[in-house]
Parts: sequence; structure tokens; C-alpha cells
Amino acid sequence: MLRRVFVTGATGCIAHYVLEELLKEPLIEIHLAARKKERFKIDIDQYETVYFHEYNMEDPQLNKDILSKCHVIIHIATSWRYRASQAIFMNRDKTIEMFELADTPLLERIVYFSTASILGRENIPLKEAREFGTGYIKSKAQAYEAIRNHSLSNKIITLFPTVVFGGDSTHPYSHISEGVFENKSKLAFLRFLYPKFSFHFLHGRDIAKIAVHLALNGAEKYDYVIGQPAMKAKLALKKIAEYMNYRVWFQMPISSNFAHFLCKLFHVKLDKWAEYMIENPNFEYNVVRPEDFGMPSSFPSIESVLEDAKRGLEDGKVN
Repeated sequence: MLRRVFVTGATGCIAHYVLEELLKEPLIEIHLAARKKERFKIDIDQYETVYFHEYNMEDPQLNKDILSKCHVIIHIATSWRYRASQAIFMNRDKTIEMFELADTPLLERIVYFSTASILGRENIPLKEAREFGTGYIKSKAQAYEAIRNHSLSNKIITLFPTVVFGGDSTHPYSHISEGVFENKSKLAFLRFLYPKFSFHFLHGRDIAKIAVHLALNGAEKYDYVIGQPAMKAKLALKKIAEYMNYRVWFQMPISSNFAHFLCKLFHVKLDKWAEYMIENPNFEYNVVRPEDFGMPSSFPSIESVLEDAKRGLEDGKVN
């Protein structure tokens, strides 16, 4: 049976990898939704089973007809607007509206992309994220709450990405992969400091593997934080610096008090969310990776994602 898959945010980093994964599947009709077709890094017209739809998060009704005919929705698009009211309108209200337009007997499931930033220890949602996070964080926290309380919740699988790497000449760069090399000069100073926390990362290709697997096969539960096993920031900074040919003779920890001192020294004004994150630097979760679904990780180590990001230097895409 032919199955139609609708992908939002289709010109972004993760969606390009999602497209590649979907193209491997038989009997799949792929509907890509984005604001501008010219932002794709590849020629999507070369694929007979791929269709483009102009998409505006502010008006899901524009895609009402195709949404009502789809079996699977992969919702990656998000609004980064800083003002909370605007972000909530886009990321919560309009997301729910779009899901309801897709709610027909054909709908099998929705894979929705949130962010691990709204979670605390044991993957528990942070009330602080909902109450005084940035506009983006607050909107994602409130959207997740609305989804879990919605009548469609049993068809929605929420993914919480951690630190996202990815990108090359045929895939847009994630903010992290692009930033690693763009801020190379800052490592001359930062290599001797480290924040006292651990974090997870995952490459866009591995995120896409998980997203497409769950979209087409279903899941045992509704929520998944996705990432490789936790890595100490101290070790990650050391490896990144060494990868950039900077020697690291020593590393000094940055405590919360020292972080506040640096902010005062450089006249950095912190909002309430930034204050909370400095005092509660927890970025370690219960995570899954491709191996948990019987698939190998394409980029399992920090070295492998750095090597992938370095290709941007070679093809001139990252300065």
C-alpha cells in the first residue's frame, strides 16, 4: 500500500537527512513542506515520488488538502522567535492546529521534534522551562504539555534532540557544526576552560534514522531523548581544540560563581532562564541512539562528527 509522508521544515539540516532515509523505503510518497523551494541543497525534482508544498507555520490551512491525505507526519519546522507570545502562537497553537487538520482515518502517527532543553533529570519536563524560559524554550515546553493532553496524543511520538551536528555540501549545516569552525579563533582562550557538566550529541543522519524508523514502524513509548552516551564537556573541548591543532596544557573548571563573574566582567546581562541554567547545568538524560533500534550509528564519536564538519572547510561552505 502506498503511504504518504508529510515533512515540515524540509529545507533544514535534519530534514535533508530524513529525505535520504525516506527515499530508501519502497511504496513511500514524500511530501516536503517549506517556505522556499530554492533553499534545498539538492534538486528534489529528480525524484518521481517527491512533491514540494509551500508551507507557512502561521497558516496550516494552506496545506489542509494534502494533510488530510497523509499517513505519517514528521514535524521538524519550528519558530525561533524570541518574543514568547509569538513563539507560543507558532510552536504550540499552530502546531496543534496542523495536527488536527491531519486527523483523519488515514493518519497512522506523527513524529514531532521538540528539544531536550525543556527536560531535567530523568527526562522530566522542567516547570522552569514552561514558566520563564526564552520564547523558544517556553513555547516548546507548552507545546509538549498541550500535545500530551490532546486527544491525538496516542498517535504522537515526541523526539527530544540534544546537541545536533551535521551538514556538508548537500546538507545544510546545523548551528553547532557551523559554529565549531566559525569560532575556531576563540578556542585559543576557551581551550583552557571547561564547564562542569556532561552532554549528549547526535549527528543529523543518525537523528533521521531514528525519526524515519519510528515514523514508519511505530514505537513502544511516546517520548525519546536522542543522543550518544553522555560526554564530559571538559573532554569534548579538549578534543575539539586538539582537532584544531591547539595544544591543551591545562584546563580550569568554570563554576557557577566564576560564570557570574565573567558575565559581570564583560557586562553580559542574564535573563532568568540563563540564570537558572548556570545554577542548574544539567544536560544529561536517559537517551536512545540508532543502536537501540537495531541500526548502526553513522557518527558515533565526537571525532567522527568533527571530521564530518571539517568537510565544510574543504568545500568552502564553512569559513
